[in-house]
Amino acid sequence: MHKITILLLLIGSAVMVIGLQRYDPVEDNNNTPWTVEHTASNEIKILGITLGKSRLKDVMIHFSKSGKNYVVKNANQSLSLISVYEGLTIDGLVANIELHYTIPQATLNSVIAQQQVPQNVDKILLSSQQSHLLSDATVQRLTYYPSIDYDEAEVLQRFGLPDNKRSIDQDIQRWRYKDMHLYFYLNKKGFDKLVYMADMPSD
Repeated sequence: MHKITILLLLIGSAVMVIGLQRYDPVEDNNNTPWTVEHTASNEIKILGITLGKSRLKDVMIHFSKSGKNYVVKNANQSLSLISVYEGLTIDGLVANIELHYTIPQATLNSVIAQQQVPQNVDKILLSSQQSHLLSDATVQRLTYYPSIDYDEAEVLQRFGLPDNKRSIDQDIQRWRYKDMHLYFYLNKKGFDKLVYMADMPSD
């Protein structure tokens, strides 16, 4: 009887571990940078995030790892809300992800109004309370920074033929995938990046 009890406990523990692994959103191998889903309402869903619909609070739940939220001062002195997640493991590869949100300027101004921010600071780290006040901000753009350096053959294998290619400079090419709402920046001398947008420019 004692042996049967131990066996049942071992089986239960194994099932629990498998269940936890299965439902860990960061380790979901179905969420890859080349797996883009079109929703019924014609939105783009990438890495579990629906652009133009998912909100900051959805992002913080989905990526079950501590991220950082910032208000960024742009060159024209306007404000933007971004999230940064570093060291996520997606499809067995480590990557960083940055998300940009749509939210009224007045809301951002009101959240940081009480902070004493030096004039030369253009990136303000938000507290948990401040992030909560902005939790309904909508994801507009997701940038994926892979830890590996893609070559052209690998991009073609994973993503297919682009709609067009454009040289940004002598080292960087931008490949446009209209259906994926994606700009893939191939960098010969630095890190690649993949930029997915809720609204794809017409160029």
